[in-house]
Amino acid sequence: MTLIVDSQSVKGASTVGRDSRGYDAAKKINGRKRHITVDTLGLPVMITVTPADIQDHEGLGGGGAGRGPQIGSQRGEDRTRSNRFKR
Repeated sequence: MTLIVDSQSVKGASTVGRDSRGYDAAKKINGRKRHITVDTLGLPVMITVTPADIQDHEGLGGGGAGRGPQIGSQRGEDRTRSNRFKR
């Protein structure tokens, strides 16, 4: 299965707690980062929200799993083959 990974940094509102925000130095944004993994049809496989200072490979669990705090995550329920991508 081929997967496509991308992320987007978004500014955090003043009501967002400091512990769930981070600073993305590349984009100069203080807030959160949305990580998304989709299959080749564009169907979501995994969606994760982290502080903006978490890198893409850490936010999606590849190589840096457990290093950064995870705010929320949702996996596709019908993706039984996606278990082979877990570390």
